[in-house]
Amino acid sequence: MPHVLIYAPIIGRGGVHRLVTSMTHAWAKMSGWEFTILSQRNGENGDPIHWPQSMTFEQIDGGTPPRHPQLFPWLYAQQGVFYDHWKHMKADITYLPMPWWTARLPRWTPPMPTVISLHDFAWDQLGWRNHEFRAEARIFAQSGVMTSFPSHYQREWGEKHYGFKNTRTIHYGHFIPSNLMATPTEAIRVRREYSLPPNYVLAFHVGNAKKDPFTILKGVAEARRRSMNVPPLVIAGVETQQMAPPFVPSTHEAYGFVNEFRTLAEASGFTYGKDLFVLGPVAEADIGGLYAGAAAAITASHNEGGIPGSVYEAFASHTPCVYTDLPVISERLEPDVYGWTFKPKDHMGLANNLIAICRDEDEAFTRAAKAFAFANSRTWADAAADYLKLFEEVLRADV
Repeated sequence: MPHVLIYAPIIGRGGVHRLVTSMTHAWAKMSGWEFTILSQRNGENGDPIHWPQSMTFEQIDGGTPPRHPQLFPWLYAQQGVFYDHWKHMKADITYLPMPWWTARLPRWTPPMPTVISLHDFAWDQLGWRNHEFRAEARIFAQSGVMTSFPSHYQREWGEKHYGFKNTRTIHYGHFIPSNLMATPTEAIRVRREYSLPPNYVLAFHVGNAKKDPFTILKGVAEARRRSMNVPPLVIAGVETQQMAPPFVPSTHEAYGFVNEFRTLAEASGFTYGKDLFVLGPVAEADIGGLYAGAAAAITASHNEGGIPGSVYEAFASHTPCVYTDLPVISERLEPDVYGWTFKPKDHMGLANNLIAICRDEDEAFTRAAKAFAFANSRTWADAAADYLKLFEEVLRADV
């Protein structure tokens, strides 16, 4: 029986957290493979990771990671400790679902056949001058490890810009919470729970600049100025609590982002609690009802590894969705079929789409129905099976 070591010194928040838990629980239901986890009990933001009980868990040497801003210096200092622990593990193959902060060592060489997942090259694609991961990505490319990507676009970027040779595209599962209950009854309950208006447009997981809540603010304001049919805006998800009173102090690391959001909200004419509602993190059990009560869901991200979780959640909730026209999305979704698209930072395009959704409910229903079918067409079990095939291929090549 092949033995897979899942090696991850740290597990990120958001999509990576859901990737790891969804994939491991899918593997736990499959026979013929043994898994050991060398990682942490909690993720980057302190949330517990629900590893499958049927898998052996081993706490990685180095201890429990500190929270930001001490986290990254700690990860850098522990590189040798992580590697030594990995080197002494017994397994046939290693899988790194989040490989960053593992390879910053002289002559980094995996101690066994290895597969890694790289999700995106945001620092390149968004034009960031310096970034921690750029040098590490070069090391992975030069090592020759098998590298999987969640989209053809990201895989081709890695091949062209970094020289990756052994690559594979594996589209992930649907990034939908297992207990998503998007029903009219849940919509009513959640609306009461959070004191929301009878109708609203939803922007979920937009707590950082890459998710671009600024374009969302401007787009919704423009749409509401031009059409009385466009309802208020609800913002929710990880770290969005910072975007509402009481705001973070000037010494906080997110102050610049938060202050820009607050200033733009005021300039756009929004009033908290009237036409702008910022909820912060919501319980997973409330996510379905939050989407079910929305006239539309908005994703304005500038960069993603694949189709983002907020799009999948909207699709699975049968909620009309407006999203940015990114290559990682367009390679899988035909335009004007499943939702409405606009160019990154194009608030006028976003406004036009919101007006169209609220004006033509029949078309909104038609596209939402097709999107619902797409969201359920590929599961994490499908992605997990594809990874097992890739592990088999790497093991055969190593014989």
